[in-house]
Amino acid sequence: MLQAMNEKGVLVTLPHATRNEIAEWKKAQTEFYCPACKERVMMKAGSKNIAHFAHYQEGECIAKEGGEGAYHEKGKLALYDWLKGQQINTQMEEYLSQIQQRPDILVNWKERKIAVEFQCVRIPTAVIQKRNKGYMHAGIIPIWILGMNLFQRKTANQFKINDFFIQFFHQFSSDYPLCIYFFCPETFQFLTIHDIYILRKGLATGKFHIRSLSAIGFLELFISRNLKPEELYNMWIKEKQRFRVYQPNRLFGRERKWYQWLYLKGLHREILPSLIHLPVSFQMRMKTPLYEWQSRLLLDYISPLPLGASFTLSSCHIFLRFHHQLSQQFHLLHSPANPIQEYLEHLVTLKILGKSNGKYVKRREFKQPVSLENALFADKVVLTKLFNQNPSMIPR
Repeated sequence: MLQAMNEKGVLVTLPHATRNEIAEWKKAQTEFYCPACKERVMMKAGSKNIAHFAHYQEGECIAKEGGEGAYHEKGKLALYDWLKGQQINTQMEEYLSQIQQRPDILVNWKERKIAVEFQCVRIPTAVIQKRNKGYMHAGIIPIWILGMNLFQRKTANQFKINDFFIQFFHQFSSDYPLCIYFFCPETFQFLTIHDIYILRKGLATGKFHIRSLSAIGFLELFISRNLKPEELYNMWIKEKQRFRVYQPNRLFGRERKWYQWLYLKGLHREILPSLIHLPVSFQMRMKTPLYEWQSRLLLDYISPLPLGASFTLSSCHIFLRFHHQLSQQFHLLHSPANPIQEYLEHLVTLKILGKSNGKYVKRREFKQPVSLENALFADKVVLTKLFNQNPSMIPR
């Protein structure tokens, strides 16, 4: 930790102390205490790592840190100084006894409390969810900023994701796009990615915005930036092409079962209907990839229905009951947006379905491509219609 109380009860931020001050404290054997547990802590002020305090081994502080190291401490201090420099009421490492948590930084802004966490190492998702629940129980808004050491860029506008990353997708209101934050305490570069869409397992796309920390203000974190419709269209055309021509070397688990399902239907990946593998903004709420749950819903549920037949959203949920994630685990999202409903609305836009009295009605059959060339052409037609009818792509 970077702060501790001296013998007079004054809070000391060790990285802000001069070499002479640290030398004098050592000479005078000044004692420092943890603000949370009140136990003695030691100064660590070498030449390699950022100066900080540490509990003695025998100490068992309830707010004891997980030991993320110098990278974390440097980033936390940089973000704290950045906020203080904007005259924002900010405390570092303040222990919140009511929820037994100590955020890296606590911001008091316009009668709101915001906990800023700088996360540089992978931790279990259950730990993240527990912290978020604690903050929200105390009326505190959590904002997580990931270390750039965790970021893996794939292309100019694509990045690697996993179940850990998805926990840090933020959405500050129901009409705000999904976003995620990264910061590098070595280069002082701050990256925001807005309007995130999951392309497939392990990969997402979004609107990248990178600036020097000193060039942005705190409020800029909340300025939404959306992909232009043509940007998302071009990305998805490429994604659809990759989806059709991709041939895995080996098949395991759910993917193998999906290929077996296709085989029994006499279908092949490269000539699936163009209505399959369409973008939805809240794909993280599904356990299975876009192509799997959309193909099963379209081919096993909607296709067998006669023209004019109606069905409900809840019946689709029951049909795809093994494909859902628990929505309670996404504490940073403030929209009830439903990926299955988003997909059905796409089919309404494409006039495959209609709507009547709160139900969906099958209006017409869809075409099955007969060749890869035919399928790629159909993909362009479908996506063009989708964007022409709804330029923002997804109603939020």
